[in-house]
Amino acid sequence: GPFELYGENVVKACVEAGTDYVDITGEVHWVNLMAKKYGEAAAAAGVSMLSQSAYDSVPSDITVALAAEALRKDGHQIMHAETHHVVTGAMPTGTLKTA
Repeated sequence: GPFELYGENVVKACVEAGTDYVDITGEVHWVNLMAKKYGEAAAAAGVSMLSQSAYDSVPSDITVALAAEALRKDGHQIMHAETHHVVTGAMPTGTLKTA
């Protein structure tokens, strides 16, 4: 990182090549920008764009997915999920540069 400075060319190349994209960024603004800019083209090409797949977001993503699955079995659905994280130690340099 920071992905905001170096990541867009990779996203663009993946979409153009029809290759799925995965990253570990924590840069929420950049992820949203890439989804707006390349999301439709990625969907049309059958390309998955998966950002924020690092250790700091995966546990909450899995927890929400499991909760949603359990609720679906009972005919319910999650309309909104919000998670909170406490960070100890240093933040990743790329994330700090774009925060």
